[in-house]
Amino acid sequence: MAADPPRTLALDLAAPAGQWLPQVLPAGARLLHGPVALPFGAHAGGLLLAWRTAEGGYAVVYLTPDADDPRQQRWLWLREPRDADFGVDVEVRAAFAAGPALSRDIVMLETFSRPAPAGGAREVAGSVYRRVADGVQSVPALASLLRDAPDVRAARARLAPAYRRLLPAVPGRLAALFATLPWPQVELTSLERLQSLAPGHPAFKTYDSANGFLDIRGDAGLPGYQAALFRHAEGGWLLAVQKRWPDSQRTWFMRLPATGAQVWADVSAAVLPGFEPARDYLLPRRGLQLERAMPAGSPPQRWAWDGRRFVPVASPP
Repeated sequence: MAADPPRTLALDLAAPAGQWLPQVLPAGARLLHGPVALPFGAHAGGLLLAWRTAEGGYAVVYLTPDADDPRQQRWLWLREPRDADFGVDVEVRAAFAAGPALSRDIVMLETFSRPAPAGGAREVAGSVYRRVADGVQSVPALASLLRDAPDVRAARARLAPAYRRLLPAVPGRLAALFATLPWPQVELTSLERLQSLAPGHPAFKTYDSANGFLDIRGDAGLPGYQAALFRHAEGGWLLAVQKRWPDSQRTWFMRLPATGAQVWADVSAAVLPGFEPARDYLLPRRGLQLERAMPAGSPPQRWAWDGRRFVPVASPP
């Protein structure tokens, strides 16, 4: 069957599942698994559902809040129904998330069998799905490790060596911090972020670790990203990060303290006077000055980082 493009649904997930499931399940479908909350890719949480269609197809879908409107749930096909599913029984034995934070795969343990004749083929198998750009990709090399895995514990043990090697090593503190920024400030997995910082990658533009600046391209309507790193006088870091489209941008100033829970906080309004997220702030490739472009005939506005906040820099007369 041909895939529908990802779409969004207005769902009240705080309500009992019985109230919103009819908006998700097609007519005559039988729920096999879920809804179960799981992280996926860079998303901290979303809902996984698996069902059999009235025609006998096997479907797996992931719902997660849309980055621009959390009231809308983004619909992602992990597995679409196929004609070959007809006549095959499916049991979803377990579904769980595996892999490093912000690059989680969804792993499913499944049993496929033919009910007749007696003694028909039976396969204890698994599927692994990875979030890639604006879609989902199956990972057959990892799925092959799950054949005859008896339970989740055994499956995790088989997958663990591959996940220890998953994230590429990119030198410098900036790469390590950029890889941990939360979604939706960066709608890429940690894997995609680090891959994009390697020269030769299609998204690579600039990675200047020594001066704390990076720039990666967008693609096919997806934003690119810039980030600039500033040391905080009270310890830890401030990271300015931008989503950049050809004609617009969205900026955040994210603070990571030196101690404590090591959780990023959005401090944009506190560190920049008159902060407007949609304004075109020009991040510094070098130095500590931030600039905002102004209409023709007006001098640009500039601010300098003093270790705790950005302070205005007077324009020359």
